[in-house]
Amino acid sequence: MKYVNQVDHPDMPYITQTANPDPKMRQIGLENTIAKSGCGLCSSVMIADRLLAGEEKFEIEDARQLSYDCGANQWGGTRGVIYFPTFAEKFGFDLVQTGNVDELLHCLRTGGAAAVLVSGDHDDYHGVFSDRYDHYIVAISEERDGRICVMDPAYEEGAYEKGDRKGKVEVLYRGFCRTSLQVIKEETAIFEKPFYLFWRK
Repeated sequence: MKYVNQVDHPDMPYITQTANPDPKMRQIGLENTIAKSGCGLCSSVMIADRLLAGEEKFEIEDARQLSYDCGANQWGGTRGVIYFPTFAEKFGFDLVQTGNVDELLHCLRTGGAAAVLVSGDHDDYHGVFSDRYDHYIVAISEERDGRICVMDPAYEEGAYEKGDRKGKVEVLYRGFCRTSLQVIKEETAIFEKPFYLFWRK
């Protein structure tokens, strides 16, 4: 399965903040890159590869253009509530947005894949997959021991060994990891519907 890391693309522009009334924020958006804000786009490329098994070409450039076309780049990063339905329509995927972990597990057990919105740091909680910002990761399967296989588009070596993250994520190889369902629950707790569930029709 294809793995895509946004950090590998520091020089690929990704214009965001296009609807922000603050000119300073719009300028920041003009200078934005995939490395800084491309987690949602990278996640969709990996999901497409997972469900289509390489039958159709869909690269970061295609994902970026899709975001521009549907206006998912109007604020910071990519607005999943706009982008992922457009992405699903493009490939004819079934899509369910939910906050129910049982539905997430059902998706993974029935051949689907999911984009998962994790929170980063908030209140007294220290994010596992992100320090400060909302971030998308991809859930691709459930292991026999109940852990969830995830692909993190912002993975950097040693990131999961910092502070209280240690022991929460097992890295199998670059960006491909296993973590507990409890960690997924904690990472998504502040959102009403953080799971975008995709199936091939």
